[in-house]
Amino acid sequence: MDKDSIAHLDQKIANGVNFNFGKYFSDGFKYTNANIGMQLAFGLLCIVGILVVSIIPFVGSIANSLFIQECLNVGFALGTMAYLRKNYSTIEDHFGGFKFIPQIIINRLLLCLTGIILIPLYFIGPIQDLFIYYFEFVGSGEAPDMEVLKYLVEDALPYILLIGVVLGFLFTPILFCSFFIVFYKLNGWQAIVYSYKFMTKKWLQVYALVFVSMLFFIVGFIVIFVGAFYTYPVMRNILFACFKDMTGLEENFEGQVFPENSNNDLLDSDF
Repeated sequence: MDKDSIAHLDQKIANGVNFNFGKYFSDGFKYTNANIGMQLAFGLLCIVGILVVSIIPFVGSIANSLFIQECLNVGFALGTMAYLRKNYSTIEDHFGGFKFIPQIIINRLLLCLTGIILIPLYFIGPIQDLFIYYFEFVGSGEAPDMEVLKYLVEDALPYILLIGVVLGFLFTPILFCSFFIVFYKLNGWQAIVYSYKFMTKKWLQVYALVFVSMLFFIVGFIVIFVGAFYTYPVMRNILFACFKDMTGLEENFEGQVFPENSNNDLLDSDF
């Protein structure tokens, strides 16, 4: 844990947290377009890497969930920060998240534990009836009555959607955990604490930003499948732009990740 980073973050919270919805969307596109070649190339490598690892039975899925996906996700921000500081980025910059595997694993395990605690929420009312009915037939090997199953799904759907929205709202801050680990060198637990400390200051606005940016990615995926290769980096850079501004990253970034050729004037460049 970096004590100077903690002091900076605490001071930033005390002074008030910024939020500018339009700016983050604009910066997300700006960051992606300025370094479009590396952003798209890294995105393609991410997909290939995840698919290859997924082939490995059991271990592959665990590795993807515990650290690979998150190390790759934060790679878009690392590439952007490298470009902002050096006017270029390398594949090595984008893969820098793997330097923080231990803390990312700890962070993911803590979040999984929280998720397990909340599982009982999905076993209330009509949702429980749906699960019991479905798994009874799965265990017996027989096909369920589709009319009954349809009725149970329709009855449970409003509850599932409501719980999904509520949990999505509650867990929105965790999307920023890896940023705190990589850019502020916080440990896995501190990343969760400071994600909530910052994001809950503008909770509704952050939730709206995440929702709209994810919707943008999904539309790109559905309308033009290859469009996701562009919309996903944009989505990740939108979240990074939000994190960067809310935490005052440019005020405290002292080259922990990219010490060479650093140029603070680039941090707020308009390209």
